[in-house]
Amino acid sequence: MFKNLDGECFGIVGRQNEVIEFALSNGYSSVSVDFSDLCSRAAASGVDFAARYLVSAKMLKVGVGRMNIRFHGTDEEFNADIESLNTVFEIVDAMRNVENGADGRVERIAVSIQPYSNTLAYHENFEQHRTRIGQVAEKLAEKSIQLGLEVQAAASRREGKEYEFIYQVEGMVSLIKAVAAENVGLVVNTWDWIVGGGTLEHLTELGVGKMVSVTLTDLPADADLATLATTERLLPGTGDSSAANSVCGWLHENGYTGPLTPGPSSSRFSGSSRDAVIHKAANSIDDILIAVGAIEPVASKIEIPAEPEPSEGEAAEGEAAEGEAAEGDAAAPEKSEKVSS
Repeated sequence: MFKNLDGECFGIVGRQNEVIEFALSNGYSSVSVDFSDLCSRAAASGVDFAARYLVSAKMLKVGVGRMNIRFHGTDEEFNADIESLNTVFEIVDAMRNVENGADGRVERIAVSIQPYSNTLAYHENFEQHRTRIGQVAEKLAEKSIQLGLEVQAAASRREGKEYEFIYQVEGMVSLIKAVAAENVGLVVNTWDWIVGGGTLEHLTELGVGKMVSVTLTDLPADADLATLATTERLLPGTGDSSAANSVCGWLHENGYTGPLTPGPSSSRFSGSSRDAVIHKAANSIDDILIAVGAIEPVASKIEIPAEPEPSEGEAAEGEAAEGEAAEGDAAAPEKSEKVSS
């Protein structure tokens, strides 16, 4: 198991160089990458420019490559997303061909399954997903890439929609088994796992070889799962960690070797130093791994002191700076930079 940094969880969106620097300086072995965004950048500026930071960060892996593949969309939309995989493969090849780079730099792509449809009833939608997921899996197998499917369990994501689709773990397990492709598996987020009725029996039913990636996120204690908002995704160790501990214990016992990603909502850290919270997140993963016996306790941890809350004037100035750096790949991050919600 290795630590993976998802910049979006800490308010770093679309800034590849910043995510990479924060990962390298805080003990992460990999980063999450939005391949849909990279495809858009490649279309505008070329693959070499779009992927330059990822290619040059030789020892970092892409722990989880995220894509917006519209399994629920029209034929035209789905076919366009299939076509975009050719650009993804160019990026993958560029990363894998770097001399003295880390092994297995890109092995996983994750897709969230839309938990509703406004046009297809459940069984029709299930069959469409089964067929289309099989097509994507076959194409990804050409590059030895796993496809992970993630459930979106929050009630707000399907509120007011015509037809509900898979929003519980049991339905996702059934879909994965129906696809019956060796490289299709599950993305576990312990927040959605609990909200979606997941149990260790579901993990056992699929087996550890079907665990594509794991995100560890706490829930508030005594939370009402029926109304829980996605902004209430907490850093591991700051809420109810029972799911994170039990899932990690099962993973360790069964030999899981994939990424572990801290997955809190970025809204939880407004006004805090990014470096401090990203470092704290890395320690939170270590604490769980120590608790389940996966690693030995560290004699001492280097703690980055939290910075004081900014005044209203400082907050406004920080927000203005964020706006000026919308394309932020051009500048290196400052260690004192604050997380924006």
